[in-house]
Amino acid sequence: MKRTTIVASLGLVGVLFATAGFVVGRSSAQSSSTMSAHAPVASAGERKVLYWHDPMVPGTRFDKPGKSPFMDMQLVPSTPTRRPTPV
Repeated sequence: MKRTTIVASLGLVGVLFATAGFVVGRSSAQSSSTMSAHAPVASAGERKVLYWHDPMVPGTRFDKPGKSPFMDMQLVPSTPTRRPTPV
């Protein structure tokens, strides 16, 4: 009987820790997604950001900065490239 009680108690503690971890993870994910992340305004010396992309999956474009849904990395801004003027 004592062994059954110990196993049940450990199982209950495990479920409580898993639930607490889920709740904490979910609340921190919601707070980070509600942060406003707008495109920076380009000044005279800076180039305008066209879109953001994941460095590991460069084919996918995003409208706003943030974290990539694929690799959980920060998205990288893509700016227009300057073409050399013909001489």
